[in-house]
Amino acid sequence: MQPIPTYALYGENLENSYDDILHFEQLRTRSAKHNWSIKAHKHDTLWQLFYFETPGTIIRLNGTEIFTSQPIFVAIPPLCVHAFQFPQNAIGGAISIRFPVLHGMLEDLPESNFLTNRWCILKKENPSFRAAKKAYQNLVANFSNMDQLRNQALKADIMVILIAFIRQTLEARSHAREVTFSQRDDQLRQFCKLVEDNFRSNWPTERYASAIDISTVSLNRKCRNVLGYSPQRFLAKRRILEAKRLLKFSRLSVSEIADDLGYSDTSYFCRSFKKMTSLTPAKYRRESAA
Repeated sequence: MQPIPTYALYGENLENSYDDILHFEQLRTRSAKHNWSIKAHKHDTLWQLFYFETPGTIIRLNGTEIFTSQPIFVAIPPLCVHAFQFPQNAIGGAISIRFPVLHGMLEDLPESNFLTNRWCILKKENPSFRAAKKAYQNLVANFSNMDQLRNQALKADIMVILIAFIRQTLEARSHAREVTFSQRDDQLRQFCKLVEDNFRSNWPTERYASAIDISTVSLNRKCRNVLGYSPQRFLAKRRILEAKRLLKFSRLSVSEIADDLGYSDTSYFCRSFKKMTSLTPAKYRRESAA
């Protein structure tokens, strides 16, 4: 039996991860390239939200099959195995959010834990569906808007959709089924959350391991097996991701960005940035502004 492939986005490895607070694409963008069929796969650190406008899509979630006969939202947590068979020219979209970012959004929302550990659906007949669809339409428009408030607008839109799912659950109309996660997966989620909270602080791997009650050797092995990187490289990629955002959306100088991200000196930051992106920070900023 072939192992279930793990992707950043379907068909892509982690090196192709995106820089924004979330990623959006129309269903046709990826599915048309694969003859409207997306084979079974999973994501280790991505939470995804799909909107299906066109009826006739077959959705498979951890062995459960759903056939869409009306517009529907489907939320899929990390590690949930999923596959799709779309009708030709299907209309809809896919939103992908890194798990640590989602976790930060959910912290202030009550009764939201289910969104991180089970798949959920929101149907057209649900009272919250209309608000969710309006927020989705706003998100599609805001994703193409490159002004300084873009990420704030995208976050506001996705929060409305998250609240719609939570309201559905609080009203006891959820049709979701829990996905069981092992202790290993919980520890990796804790590690990702700690990295998100502390990547500026130069924590050594030993401190991360101690914080989640695991040995350094075990953390290194699990990160390599599941995330595809050592803990040090995962942390380095997160810092470079933040550097890209600051270079794009702030007026901080390169030396100020290096200091903000905890680099010992600007030269070391520039070398690290170029090693991962093949560009100097200054050139990356110029090309991003072009």
